[in-house]
Amino acid sequence: MQFFEREKPTELESAKQFAKNCRIARQKVGKIIRQMTRDRTDVGRKAALARGVQFGRPAKMTEEQLKLARKLLKQGKSIRYTADVFGVHFTTLYRYLR
Repeated sequence: MQFFEREKPTELESAKQFAKNCRIARQKVGKIIRQMTRDRTDVGRKAALARGVQFGRPAKMTEEQLKLARKLLKQGKSIRYTADVFGVHFTTLYRYLR
């Protein structure tokens, strides 16, 4: 029955195995914490939506301002002039007019 007996691991091998086990444990704890954070965030987001909170950046221009901008452009005003009137960058105005 000698072939079933294992040699005792050296101190270095034991230390390496311990470090590996610690690393694995840290990874698992991190994964659990990330999942808990994700769950809490989802609950908070759903509650905010139920309260009517709107996510994202607020719009730079209202529909009324866009109608007026279209009117100015039809009158022959330049896109840069029209954008300056409303205090937005001309690329922003282009994006809204698409």
